[in-house]
Amino acid sequence: MRKALVLAIVLAVSACADSHRVQHSMQSPEKLSRAATAYVAVPQDGRYGHTVYSGSGLTTAQIVAGAFTRQLTRVEQAARPETHDSALEAAKKMGATYLISPSIAHWEDRATAWSSRSDKVEVQISIYDPATGRLIERGVVAGRSGLATLGGDHPQDLLPQPVKQYVDSLF
Repeated sequence: MRKALVLAIVLAVSACADSHRVQHSMQSPEKLSRAATAYVAVPQDGRYGHTVYSGSGLTTAQIVAGAFTRQLTRVEQAARPETHDSALEAAKKMGATYLISPSIAHWEDRATAWSSRSDKVEVQISIYDPATGRLIERGVVAGRSGLATLGGDHPQDLLPQPVKQYVDSLF
């Protein structure tokens, strides 16, 4: 009986836990220079089905820029979404060492407390050399809320931890 109670408690607590994933796309990612500067592009807003999550692109860029700010000399962020070519030009104009281009691959905000469906987010982060346009590194960060969130989580709440983990691994 006691083992069953302990098992039930462990399962209940683990249902509350968010899960995160960080994946490098390149075989052996190049280490970035802490003395560098970066321009962070704003991705298009996330969508799921016919629902567009307004402001999710700007929020994602802010989270990514915040993580890089802890590592780099200077980080500037775009004000709105732009094409890849426009972002490269803006990065060159600022004299940035890196163009950091996040892209929202999945954004799903659920009423987890009553639907038992997790919030999910997946963001691809690509880092380019603005001078040449060469891709330096690409990674994917993802998060999924636990089932027992009491309605408090949203996809943006799942990003800071894996984004920080990914960015820290680049230095």
